[in-house]
Amino acid sequence: MMYDPFWLIRLLALVLAVGIVTAGYFGVLHFIAWRRANPPQYPPQTDLLPPEAYCDMGKHVVLLIVTFGIWNLIWIYRVTGYLNTVRGSEPRDPLTKLLLCIFVPFYQVYWIYRTAQCADRLSALRGFGGDMAVLYLILAIFVPLSVPILLQDRFNDLLANQPRCG
Repeated sequence: MMYDPFWLIRLLALVLAVGIVTAGYFGVLHFIAWRRANPPQYPPQTDLLPPEAYCDMGKHVVLLIVTFGIWNLIWIYRVTGYLNTVRGSEPRDPLTKLLLCIFVPFYQVYWIYRTAQCADRLSALRGFGGDMAVLYLILAIFVPLSVPILLQDRFNDLLANQPRCG
């Protein structure tokens, strides 16, 4: 039997890996308990997008490309929160949807489809042409970078053509 000079390093790496997995497990359990005790508060639902949903298209495209997907995750979180104000759509927790988009394969494609359905409802209320959700779903599968650009452009158009509050 040969002596392994790196046994201590391997043991420390194993202990570190077990510690990280254990901390993650208890962290998730703690988060679930905290979320049950403090459910998210959703804004009242209307037929309008909040003005904060506007994003300059030049900035949006540059950030999508330059940040290598980080901006897309921020955008998913923000848009999920903004669309909670739309009447007729179920409230969705932005943090939960963001984590699902990060960790569940192909969940982002489903998120895009649901978000596009909500955008279709808003467009129908304004009298615009309608059913783009299936097109966005197909684009999300084959050209994923194009969908956040198209959806944000659609939100900007909806914001430009919606009645002002107050």
